[in-house]
Amino acid sequence: MKHLLVIAYEFPPFGTSGVFRTVKFVKYLAEFDWRCTVLTVKVDPDRLAVTDSRLSERLPSSARIVRAACIDPYNLYRRFGGKRKQGQKGISGNPTGRGGATVSSLLNRLAACGEQIHQRLAIPDAKIGWYPDAVRQGSRVIREDPPQAIFSTSPRETAHLIAYRLKARSGLPWVADFRDPWTGAFFRQRPFPLLATVNAHWEKMAVRSADAVTVTWPALKDRLAPADGTGKFFVISNGYDPDDIANIVPVQLPGFVIVYTGVFIPRQRSPEAFLVAVRDWLKQDARASEAVRIRFVGRADPFVVEMIGALGLESYVELLGNVPRTDALAHCKGADCLFLLNSYSVESKADDVPPDAYIPGKLFDYLGAGRPILAAVQKGSASAAILDGLPNVYLASPNDPSQIQTQIRAVFETWRSGNLSTPAPKPPEQYHRRMLTERLAKVLKSVTAHPQHTAQYGSQYGPITAGFDSS
Repeated sequence: MKHLLVIAYEFPPFGTSGVFRTVKFVKYLAEFDWRCTVLTVKVDPDRLAVTDSRLSERLPSSARIVRAACIDPYNLYRRFGGKRKQGQKGISGNPTGRGGATVSSLLNRLAACGEQIHQRLAIPDAKIGWYPDAVRQGSRVIREDPPQAIFSTSPRETAHLIAYRLKARSGLPWVADFRDPWTGAFFRQRPFPLLATVNAHWEKMAVRSADAVTVTWPALKDRLAPADGTGKFFVISNGYDPDDIANIVPVQLPGFVIVYTGVFIPRQRSPEAFLVAVRDWLKQDARASEAVRIRFVGRADPFVVEMIGALGLESYVELLGNVPRTDALAHCKGADCLFLLNSYSVESKADDVPPDAYIPGKLFDYLGAGRPILAAVQKGSASAAILDGLPNVYLASPNDPSQIQTQIRAVFETWRSGNLSTPAPKPPEQYHRRMLTERLAKVLKSVTAHPQHTAQYGSQYGPITAGFDSS
């Protein structure tokens, strides 16, 4: 088998959304004659917001995991008890996350401010302290068990700096994978201006130096690809894996159950229009008020808790907090309706990637679950382009309560008629994780057959990361 060095900060025991693309690549690449060594971070599972050890059980026997230490100054604060794990429950039983009622002391407020400053100072991300030991561990892997190629995935963008350094040393071909933008992401803290300039320089460095660049959605390719075109940019979307769903026992509750997985963000991805639609509908329809149950699976920020209370929906909405992805999929599989909300932003900058260009990973989980989807997405958005015309999909504007209410009613009436129990339509085959991994295998075959001339890039940007360099 050919050997691939995979560099990914998030990998099991992490149970967050950034893990799954990498895990599925490692799983299915074995079917295309690639074995993977995953270079990831050394972590204490007890300090993670979400863990899922079951993900590691699904990796092929050929996979090997190497962990490198991360120097994180902000951990000093956490170590002395200043901050609870995200998703830990407060006195109400609802997950409060940071800034909730149970973490509102002055110390925690100062910590939140300090964390924001830390994020604005740390480039390319807050985990740059992973770089030194990861370069050492990666160099050791290359010496002792030489791979044919390097694959790095972001976020965290530190992974690309590590891959850049290892490519410069070894001459190995490198595929850089972008799940989100490095710069121009409207939902991230912006670095201070001078640091933002350096960060943008590093992004160009990585894109130019990589032998191939893979991205999860077309607008991201358009942002990164140079005007002249090089033929090295490829869109490989996120997807679904039937194996994830097949053996899961669904969480089924009485009534008409609506499930949302993930987080909400004030002024960027708020459930206000959805909740207003539900409130107005329940006032008008006694049948619905007796049947509806809503479950939000994921960290519930305080603004969501306050919004639910202000609209009088406490008895209808259950906040489950962070759960392992396997459990989240069980909730999806047992739902009568899955709620999808596209990001929008009133604060995005002119140079940001437009919010409607993003395609959330949960869209593909929802397709794989085979349940009806209420998709509150912008008309003409990248998500709408995938969903429009598919069976069991109900589209509405994310900021229009009347449209959302109309579509909820349509799903509800189908549920009342008993037609939701009919066999679910098969999800589009092109989003199967195996098919997507086959595309990556073709990219790897291409770069290993025709790698770039490393000397062109080997020293051009060396001084930027030389301060971290060690063997």
